[in-house]
Amino acid sequence: MNGSRQTHREISLSQDQYSRLEKLHLHFNLPEQAIICTLCGYALAADDDRVGRHLGEKHHISKSARRQLNALVNSLKLPSPDTLPKRPDGSTPHPHLRIQDGKACKHCGLRSTSSDVLSKHIRVLHKPELAATRSGGKHWLRDHINDNLSLQSWTLNDIKRAWVVTAPVRAGASRSRSGNKPLQPAPDSIHCFANQLLDEERKRLGLQSTSIELPAGGVIAPSQALLTNWMRRTGWERTFERADCPMLISLSALPTTTLSGTANYLGIHNGQKLSSPAADEYRVSSITTALDRLFDQCGETVRFTDVSVRRWLRGRLPDRPYKAPFELVSQARSERVYRNEFKRCVSFWLRVWRLPPTVSRSILGRPLSRSQRMMLEELWFDSCWDETNDGVDDTEDITVDTKEEDEDSELEDEIMSGFSEYASTASEASETENSSDEESDPGSQRAGASSPQVSGEDRNYTTTHISNSRETYNSCDRSVDAVLRFCYQMATEDFEDGMSSSTLLVYFSAVRGLSSLHHYSRS
Repeated sequence: MNGSRQTHREISLSQDQYSRLEKLHLHFNLPEQAIICTLCGYALAADDDRVGRHLGEKHHISKSARRQLNALVNSLKLPSPDTLPKRPDGSTPHPHLRIQDGKACKHCGLRSTSSDVLSKHIRVLHKPELAATRSGGKHWLRDHINDNLSLQSWTLNDIKRAWVVTAPVRAGASRSRSGNKPLQPAPDSIHCFANQLLDEERKRLGLQSTSIELPAGGVIAPSQALLTNWMRRTGWERTFERADCPMLISLSALPTTTLSGTANYLGIHNGQKLSSPAADEYRVSSITTALDRLFDQCGETVRFTDVSVRRWLRGRLPDRPYKAPFELVSQARSERVYRNEFKRCVSFWLRVWRLPPTVSRSILGRPLSRSQRMMLEELWFDSCWDETNDGVDDTEDITVDTKEEDEDSELEDEIMSGFSEYASTASEASETENSSDEESDPGSQRAGASSPQVSGEDRNYTTTHISNSRETYNSCDRSVDAVLRFCYQMATEDFEDGMSSSTLLVYFSAVRGLSSLHHYSRS
């Protein structure tokens, strides 16, 4: 080319002119004739002094560096960027144009960067398509939108004249399940750092090998039950490796309801019969009854809390509340099941703490930490339990709960089995919270902003609980404060060595995964 670079339509630039444009972060594009600002990622209007003024005002390039630039650009007589033909869809990305994420309507191809714009477009112009999909059950507006498109255009934010670009998939890249945009492989430095963290974590936890060595004489029943898929995923088989599972189940039972003075038989551990003394069981019963009064007060607080505040309580995003407010459990039977689970947790740890330290360590497979013993000791020896209280009323409340426990056992199994389903649907729930493309139902929104409707037996149960606890709300109940302080300490307990199972709540949740004396793990 003899020192010059031949361009389209007999427009030529010398090597010096071409180098000067590059130093000013400008690119002379061919075959579509345009001057592209590589810093901004779009073509510039080339008439008058537009290019030089853009560099000075937008990128603060000195006037001396821009000298004679406008004359050079005007001599090229470039067309307006708005008249440049758009490239076909599926083209290779232009190296100097900005790539922006976009979406397109599946029915007419309308493109936009906003999900709200496309949602309104589909509701107004594609009602027949919506009606066709509505007959199949619940549907989403996002099913009518092509998401994760990569768009490029000659001018800034010109979506109407943009085209879809497809980057060539490199070796090792995988494609997203939810869209058309390929997932790029992470850099080697990130891979090395992630592998280093993984190796350090395995060394710290002693999990160098994922294989589990079984005894040569065969697999005993408890070990085989603890090796289910759920146990492997949660790691509870290592937590219960040295634990007495049948004894853990006995310790998690609800407190006795009679004042006959008989001890609560727990079972046999290492050839020794263990039981909880009658006085201890009576103290545990008093504490769980105070826990009921605590839940009554919490429920009363929720009922008189504004809807806007309860929407923030239910949300998980820091910048906006959830679309529906936090609500109490509407069914009285469900409320009893959840209350009984918390009562079991408190009763379990109090009984464990009352055992000799060597025995409790042998049953749990690990010792209680010093802070955990202090928490339980503070609750047990609080002076409020020595004050005169109405023991008959407490016993009657516990008796009612125990009589209803058999009735609610089927519901309890249903709720507990739902915990495992929650893990697999957590990502779907987060999508539901973040997405705004589901068709709004005015009736459901009005229902979400109001309190749950309770009728029949449930209304009578709720009314009775509220009326029975009115006097407690108007006075200072030290026992409720003691239980609340213990619950707060459990909820804010720190992990030991990064292991969540070291906390009281998490360990007890694993105990509740043990179903019976003969079938240790829930399916």
